[in-house]
Amino acid sequence: MESLSQTEIKEYSEAFSMYDDEGDGVIGLDKMGPILKSLGLEPFPTWLETLQQQRRDEGEDTVTYVEFLSLMADNKTTAQKAAQNENKRVTAIVEAFASFDTNDTGLVKNDDVRSALLTLGMTDGEITKMITHMDPDGTGQIKYMEYAEHIIL
Repeated sequence: MESLSQTEIKEYSEAFSMYDDEGDGVIGLDKMGPILKSLGLEPFPTWLETLQQQRRDEGEDTVTYVEFLSLMADNKTTAQKAAQNENKRVTAIVEAFASFDTNDTGLVKNDDVRSALLTLGMTDGEITKMITHMDPDGTGQIKYMEYAEHIIL
């Protein structure tokens, strides 16, 4: 729980207490989805189902306040790792395109991308569709930084 700031702990505490009907620091598993949504989070249904099943396998159908904070801290750590992975993917894509950017302009010619993709075994139709998406204005060049961020985010 060290990864949570005091502000986050306060926010999570307030959200938890709204669903802690008895005021005993315990909520039913069925309240996890609504709490997360009240915090502006949209949990994956499979994540909630897995959590609920794990708790039931342990003979529990509730979550304590401390367990809730621990889950939120774990979720934050997972989100941070995902962001780091996204940054790495953007960097890899940018580096791949940059090899075609001999003038260091942030632009690559569509023809250069087409040639490279043909050597990878893509069909002309697949490449045309991809390039049309990467160069929607039909300038003949791709702004690869923008494109890399767009496809990752």
